[in-house]
Amino acid sequence: MALTNEQYETIMRGYSEQQRLNRLELQKRRDFIGETIPAYPALEQRAAELSIFYGKQLLNGDETARDALHKELDALARQKAALLKEHDLANDYLSAPCQCQDCHDTGFVRDENGNSVKCHCFKQKEITLLFETSGLFHLETYPDFSTLSENNYPAEHRDSYRVILEKARRFVADFPAGMQNLLFFGNVGTGKTYLSACMAKALMKQGYSVMYSSAAGLFELMGDNTFSHDTAGHMHHIFSCDLLIIDDLGTEFKTRITVPLLFRCLNERALHKKSTIISTNLDIDDLKEDYTERVFSRIIETFSFAEFTGTDLRYRNAGLSATEKTTTKQA
Repeated sequence: MALTNEQYETIMRGYSEQQRLNRLELQKRRDFIGETIPAYPALEQRAAELSIFYGKQLLNGDETARDALHKELDALARQKAALLKEHDLANDYLSAPCQCQDCHDTGFVRDENGNSVKCHCFKQKEITLLFETSGLFHLETYPDFSTLSENNYPAEHRDSYRVILEKARRFVADFPAGMQNLLFFGNVGTGKTYLSACMAKALMKQGYSVMYSSAAGLFELMGDNTFSHDTAGHMHHIFSCDLLIIDDLGTEFKTRITVPLLFRCLNERALHKKSTIISTNLDIDDLKEDYTERVFSRIIETFSFAEFTGTDLRYRNAGLSATEKTTTKQA
């Protein structure tokens, strides 16, 4: 599964804390009942005494003891319910409180075969944590595949985008079968980041771990942890998350270690058999020139290419012409 041991432990600590709070709440309710309805604890004490008494009777061979006990306990239960109702309290007021009625805040339930499996609330916590650690904190409100359409593109580019969109849908549908890598390249503002974010959202909702980073942020993070002890486990997450998205490759400030870091990243992820999406505004020739034959060869061997054509959609959708776009930039 996508969670690291640390992430799993974070979720389980949350459940432990919730159980502690539940116990405190239950004790608070018991204290309240004892102070405001003193007859209620007396009925509970009576139920305990009857259970002991009839238990002994059963051990002595009295076959009628069980039915007699049930009858007495039912009568006491009705009296306790009446007391709670009289004080405008719910009948289950003294039941153990919990956030999830299915797993009682343990995180696990039994399936039809009696096996322990993750509760739906655990899966939701899992997804939330994956969103928080992905680098795409706003992604839960981000548009998804349902909002994507080739109609956003000029007519002459729609066929091309339709092919890219279908490739993206297949990538998500087949994930994680084998190692899939995509290189999105093309002009600024043609939807590369938008589409990769939609893919990330779809996969995280399925419980896969996704890490998003600009190329600049990724190389800075890798550089900082290359020459120091990686106490936070950043390098492990970069190399082993289910999907790594490197956005805007080519916009980072290049140093002598930029290219080696990129090669190491791609190589480590290949060894882990994990998928990567790279988006860049560079064309293929510039990519080869800027990142050396060695890196480019690795990309050629392991990535499927998707070229985004057309002009900046943000200006087009805002109704700006090419002249207005230039004027806006100059302003």
